[in-house]
Amino acid sequence: MTIFGRIQLSILSLFVVLGMAACTSASQQTYSLDGDSTLTFKGYKKSGAFESGGFKRFTAQMTLVDENPEGGHLEVTIDTASIETPKGMLTGHLKNTDFFDVAKFPTVKFVSTRITKGDFAYTVEGNLTMLGVTKPYALVADIAVQGDIVTFSADFTLQQFDFGMTYTGQSGNPIRNGVDVHVEAKAKRVRVEPETAPAG
Repeated sequence: MTIFGRIQLSILSLFVVLGMAACTSASQQTYSLDGDSTLTFKGYKKSGAFESGGFKRFTAQMTLVDENPEGGHLEVTIDTASIETPKGMLTGHLKNTDFFDVAKFPTVKFVSTRITKGDFAYTVEGNLTMLGVTKPYALVADIAVQGDIVTFSADFTLQQFDFGMTYTGQSGNPIRNGVDVHVEAKAKRVRVEPETAPAG
């Protein structure tokens, strides 16, 4: 084979390799929350009595790889001023400096670092920031992908004292360090419209 023929073969091989890489490269899909999502909690006192509430406003964006949550990415931002309970006075108290201090810390944020699949559910690891304190956090979630919809369900207990929320209330019946949180979320795929060339 001549040198020219070898060069042609090398160039052809390069195009074949590049074509195979393009065909096998992973694609990413982005999903954002729709209106059918809830974030609720229960806080307990030593006696076993509890108060319940939730947040009216929060956003989340999830990125999947080839429509697979494993190896994907999740970001959640909660508007702390949107906290609500059945009791007006309690809602106001939760917004002040004893608890969420919403004037100084308007958001709680979770950013995942890894999502892995177990036998029955996914483990979502990441960093949780609340009251200006960031700590690693992991939760177990049920995640299902159905076409353009992703559903996400999780129950976990947040140790609020770890983030500096150390108000305990009445000494005879103090607040426990541990708030039960329930998330029920549905996200819809974000479709990116192809760019159109300007008329001219």
